[in-house]
Amino acid sequence: MANKTAQSNKKPAPKNDKAVLIALIAALVIVVAVAVVLIVSMANDKKPVPEENFEKKTFDTTPVEQATRTETTGTVDMTAVRAEIDSRSVDDFEQADEVTDYVMFVVKGYGSYVIKLRPDVAPVSSLNFRNLVAQNFYDGSVFHRVMKGFMIQGGGAVAGFSGSLTPIKGEFASNGLKNDLSHIPGVISMARTTVPDSATSQFFISNSENTPLSLDGNYAAFGYVVAGMDTVMAITDAQVTYSSTGELSAPTSPIVIEHAYFVKLK
Repeated sequence: MANKTAQSNKKPAPKNDKAVLIALIAALVIVVAVAVVLIVSMANDKKPVPEENFEKKTFDTTPVEQATRTETTGTVDMTAVRAEIDSRSVDDFEQADEVTDYVMFVVKGYGSYVIKLRPDVAPVSSLNFRNLVAQNFYDGSVFHRVMKGFMIQGGGAVAGFSGSLTPIKGEFASNGLKNDLSHIPGVISMARTTVPDSATSQFFISNSENTPLSLDGNYAAFGYVVAGMDTVMAITDAQVTYSSTGELSAPTSPIVIEHAYFVKLK
């Protein structure tokens, strides 16, 4: 009986130190893995134009009615245009203190690109676009339509917009106006309804060599991307789902234009 009593009064054996060490190491590995994921995520949320280098500015605008066309308007050397598209880096540009024919777009999580306007080709569309940029209209707007092998479309009014947008003249051949700027990859053009003179603020950027086949002569191209085409193609690769109209083109996550502002070559 004495031996049995001694056995029942024994204290529990101490925990295995090796097991505790393994558990601590496993916990440390998990913490390090989470930290790495957070660092990579922050790195991918790129903002090529540092916020401190950007100053929000508003410029006086010129009535679109003052844009004029001549018989030579629309003459374009497409070989030269192809050579100029994506020929520069976004770092070659800096914010301008005046209205220019270069516009920098900063797209959250994707990067930046620079558009060169061609008022010699499409003066009405170019002036309308400059006016909207001058009023910071595109800040906060989104790319709502993304179609790989065709184009990306954005520039609609942001929520809460209380102003009015006046439709402009459609500068393209089927509407009686010459425009030789073909919709090759990188070219920007005005979006519209089936009505020729219905474009207001929305634009699209071609991302395929097949795009000109259906758009040339029917939409007003007015410029092209001279820097940051990789950003345009990154947006092109965004995940999409079906839109309210049944088209497979609606981004699953908002693609937001943080800023659009005038720049100049350094």
